[in-house]
Amino acid sequence: QKSGNTKEALAYFLNTLKTREQNGFTDEDNRALLINIGIAYQNLHKTETAKTYLQRAQKASTQPDQKAAIYDLIAMAYLTEDDVVQAKEFNTKSLAQAKIANNKRLEAEGHLTASVIYEKMLVYDKALVEFKRYLDIKDSLDALDVSAQQNLLQAEYTIERTQGEIESLI
Repeated sequence: QKSGNTKEALAYFLNTLKTREQNGFTDEDNRALLINIGIAYQNLHKTETAKTYLQRAQKASTQPDQKAAIYDLIAMAYLTEDDVVQAKEFNTKSLAQAKIANNKRLEAEGHLTASVIYEKMLVYDKALVEFKRYLDIKDSLDALDVSAQQNLLQAEYTIERTQGEIESLI
């Protein structure tokens, strides 16, 4: 699917799902596969079928971060149909679950989706507010990534220096 051959990937996904179901696997066991099938159908512009698989995955999800990601995908599916009411409903659920999970990346994605929803609703002031929230969270996450990279480089330097000291002592 990542290489762009969605139809072939979908055939493999569906075959795998059929086999797994025949072997007693439940939707909870197949959650990631159901999501991939939903995304593949969405990429093929078969939104109704995509929503069916995404909703199966959502019902099988127990963790707030899983629910947040799936709700966001469902919101986007409704958005492609210009059903902003349903898109907004699922977006609200996505943001709530992302906050419960304390997952800032999912929260940022939820705000980005909300900005698109409000834009389609022609409520540009709210679209701008949501987009700014997205940027604020994304910028803070990017700053954390830079800080983590700096800490990693410092640790690598310390290890190399310590190795050099050990080798000189030997």
